Amino acid sequence: MLPGNVTFKAEMQPHSEFKLEGHNFIITKTIHLAHALTGCTIDVTTFDGKMMHVPIFDVIK
Repeated sequence: MLPGNVTFKAEMQPHSEFKLEGHNFIITKTIHLAHALTGCTIDVTTFDGKMMHVPIFDVIK
């Protein structure tokens, strides 16, 4: 076998919840104003189907 370079191209398909911005996956959730001001826990389903509970302690813009 002779040595050489291997090049491949990967394309991502759109996801129903997440979008890619640079190297970050972004998810947008709608919450009540009271929760945005006082804090809450947001449930996010991960790519592998697990539920992740994300506590929010700061005021959300």
